[in-house]
Amino acid sequence: MLTARGKDYLKATAITILITSIAGPAIAGALTLALAAMAAISLLLLRSRIGASGISVEPLRLRAFKRETRSAVLRVGSLGSSFARVSSVSISNPFGLGCEVGKLERGAAELAFTPYYAGSFTGIKAAVRVMDALGLFGETREVDLGLVVEALPRSLLMADTPMLLSLAVQGEVPTGGRGSGQEMYSIESYAPGSDARDVMWKRMARSGDETMLVRVREASAKAAIGMLLRLGSRTAEEQVRRVDLASEAIAQLGKKLVSMGVTVELACSRKGGLSSAEASNVTELAAAIIGVWSAKPESTDVDEAMARADLLVLDSEELEDESAARFLGQKPLLLLWDAAGRPSSGGKTFVFTGSEDLTPLAEVLLET
Repeated sequence: MLTARGKDYLKATAITILITSIAGPAIAGALTLALAAMAAISLLLLRSRIGASGISVEPLRLRAFKRETRSAVLRVGSLGSSFARVSSVSISNPFGLGCEVGKLERGAAELAFTPYYAGSFTGIKAAVRVMDALGLFGETREVDLGLVVEALPRSLLMADTPMLLSLAVQGEVPTGGRGSGQEMYSIESYAPGSDARDVMWKRMARSGDETMLVRVREASAKAAIGMLLRLGSRTAEEQVRRVDLASEAIAQLGKKLVSMGVTVELACSRKGGLSSAEASNVTELAAAIIGVWSAKPESTDVDEAMARADLLVLDSEELEDESAARFLGQKPLLLLWDAAGRPSSGGKTFVFTGSEDLTPLAEVLLET
């Protein structure tokens, strides 16, 4: 493609031909040939550089918390040389991901990415504009960088809120609190209401102390809790917003559960089946939240998976589906709401718009 300078070059060539034609055809032909040859060689050198150049980015994967900035380096290979020069670099981002392009120096430019939503961002493209040495021609090369920007939900940074569990809760995993499990939590003096079966009679007999001591049992919870996510969307922007909302909810809930020793099992209903991930600590939870959106789905009976799940996480559209609506009131349901107004909650149904404390839901899941 001709640049503005290239168009001026053609005009100058035409004028030169007109002038030299008056001086003589021999001189005119020689000058015309020289000008055309210079332009052709410059164009060939430009295209050879573009064809042989490699546009890449390092590293290929960035991970940051939402609204934090991480940098990568864009390299344009052999584009910058005496035969061609890069005039501009631009980045095409998916919705929800910001990018600032630094100054190109020695064939490299810094790219600063800032995700505004939690989730995984792909399809990031670079458009590099290259001009020949004479400035007559310009070519633009666009490539998919293969870069993945992973944005973690900020709920992972929140301080844990104390949970109040029923003393009747029983399961396989000790929770570190008072309850009715099999493990001993502490020893205390007898008080009205203490279970006579927990009185430590043998210890009292050996010590000769008249103080009546009782064994306090430790609470225990389920070893694993499964969450199944179903999100619908009509546009790419809506999908990004709902993945963000779901990620924040899962992070808040999951952090509370793994702190109690519970394994969180995530499953996401997607086209082609279910993608899944699990976590038993906060580090694994961060990886699972990102992975469940990008993992390859496996062919699975979604209705059966919904029946097995301890918690259903749905948006307003998926709630209207009969296969999901039949579980209302039967098991805990977390409704992700990003529309006007707010639906009622109560019983086993909870609503999350992005700011609610989900501690009551975590307590229900542990006690169910």
